Parts: sequence; C-alpha cells; structure tokens
Amino acid sequence: MTVVDGSSAADQPQEHLEMRRALTRMSRELYRQGLFTPSGGNLSVRLAGGAGILITPSGLFKGRLRAADMVRIGLDGQVVGAALPGRVPSIEAGVHATVYRARSDVAVVVHGHPPHATAVATKGLTLDGVTVEGREFGGVPRVPFLPPGSAELAEAVAGALTAHDAVLLEGHGVFAAGASLRAAADLLMEVEHACRVMLLMNNLGVRAQCVPRDCVPAPNPPAEVEPCRQIASGTPPAAAAKHTQRPPQP
Repeated sequence: MTVVDGSSAADQPQEHLEMRRALTRMSRELYRQGLFTPSGGNLSVRLAGGAGILITPSGLFKGRLRAADMVRIGLDGQVVGAALPGRVPSIEAGVHATVYRARSDVAVVVHGHPPHATAVATKGLTLDGVTVEGREFGGVPRVPFLPPGSAELAEAVAGALTAHDAVLLEGHGVFAAGASLRAAADLLMEVEHACRVMLLMNNLGVRAQCVPRDCVPAPNPPAEVEPCRQIASGTPPAAAAKHTQRPPQP
C-alpha cells in the first residue's frame, strides 16, 4: 500500500486523504486553465489541528499529480514525516509557510504563472478594476522580482498579503490566498482575467474605466463596511470576513 507521511494510506486521517485528493484535482484544473505550467506553480492547504500544511511537490508535471505526491510540511516550511521517493516540497514552501504564519485566517495559498498577470506585473502597470469581477483589484500590490524560494520573496509576499488576498510578482506570476481551494483558485483566475482585459484595452487604445466597487449590491451588507470593499479593505471584523468574503457575482 502507498506510503505517505511515514504511514500507509489506510492510517492517514480521512481529512488528510481528502485534502490530498482535492489538491490533485485543483492542480489539474489550474494546469488546464493555463495558470500552472508543466512544472511551474504550487498549491497548498493548511491542515486542521496544527497538523501542518500539504503542498504540491517540486519538479513534477502539474497536470498529472497524484494524491500521494503531496508533501506535508510544518509551519516552519520543513518536511514532516516521510514522502514518496523523489518527492520534495515546492521551492516556494517557505513562502506558503510564511503566509500561513502571518495570516491565521488563510486556509489555502496558491501560486500561479498566469501570462497576462505576469506581463502586467513585469511591465510595472497598475492593475485597475476594469471588470465587474475585478472591481476590487485596484489595490492589488506588486512585488519586484526576487529569487524563487528565497527568504526575501517569502517576506515580501507575506507582507503584501497582510491587507490583500492577491499579489502580483514581477516576472513570476501571482500569489493568492483564501479560505478554501475554490476561493483562492477563483481569485487567481479573476486576477488573470482582469489583467488580460486591461492589456487588451491598452492594445486597442481604449482608456481604462474602473468599474464602481458598489456596482453590485451585496445582500445584507455589514453596516460598518461598504459593500464590494470586503477584500481590498483593511478593516478587520472577523479575520475570515476581512480577507475572504467575495463580492456577489452578477
């Protein structure tokens, strides 16, 4: 029987097995969407009860990962238990661990290499809220190029994600954080879509017009926070609500 984390699959907590499978499905989805490259991009999930983090492995084809390929690490970024031979955590394990230490409300971190978002970041353009879905993105920060896997990159990304759920990286894509795999992946997709639209508008010579943030009314909006400002605001009601509540889609 396949051995993961130093024990047989039958001995794994059910939550760990389910998370491994979920990471596999999402990695394949992001590869099909063009947000992961064959060996580029990484994805992790925080395990309950302080059991650490499950993260995608380094160097393997992202479109065909298996549940047993995932590697468990601690919040210090170091491997916990045993992994399959040849399986080592993503080079960005330190970035993921640093984000989790800084953001107790974050359950998932995803790093993709979307082409349009990478172009926007590398060109030094400011991402404007030019789409309905991306009307919050005017405040998305940008991090200059730093070596992959470096402590400097980990600190820069974690710092940028203290008040935002996404950050653009010059020459290196996007990091997104969320309360679930679906939320983090959707955010990555929406950032890439907004960047693509903005570049198309620039190429056509169209002046970008920001979509009003309150264009879509939220059901039962909190009194102290303006609707449609849930992600970009630094207002800290409940930690999860501060960063992860998504505006309603039209």
